[in-house]
Amino acid sequence: MIQNNSDQRVADGTISAQAAGPFTNGSEAGNYALNWSGVSYNSSLQVQGEEDYVGQMVLSSATSNNVSGALDFNAFSSNQGIFLNKTISGNGLTINGDGTLANDMSVKVNTSPAATLNFKAFVVNQNTIYVVSSDNNRSTAGIITSQSQ
Repeated sequence: MIQNNSDQRVADGTISAQAAGPFTNGSEAGNYALNWSGVSYNSSLQVQGEEDYVGQMVLSSATSNNVSGALDFNAFSSNQGIFLNKTISGNGLTINGDGTLANDMSVKVNTSPAATLNFKAFVVNQNTIYVVSSDNNRSTAGIITSQSQ
């Protein structure tokens, strides 16, 4: 835990050494488990609440539409709260440049109505990717870890 006494912020997280790039969609293709947590804001209900995601995803070596899988999640800012066995799809991971800086990731959660989660993705190595939300209505971050380690 890091605390900055000048502005009273507290942060918690992990630091990992990044493997040498370049990273590509092909080098990151595979089966992954995911775990994301954060807070989202529901503008139609005017409420903020915790959200947590856990599931599995497959990244293909394609440069677009390269994610599939399923997840369970809670969204306490919604009327329903808990969502089970929801499929995911979408553009998935887009490697920018050599992949060593922030990359883009978009995941469509097939709920009704469907929701798209946008992230900045930071590739650590062929087994680990960190993500942080780039949406303006949520503050969500987490990890995607290879299932074939």
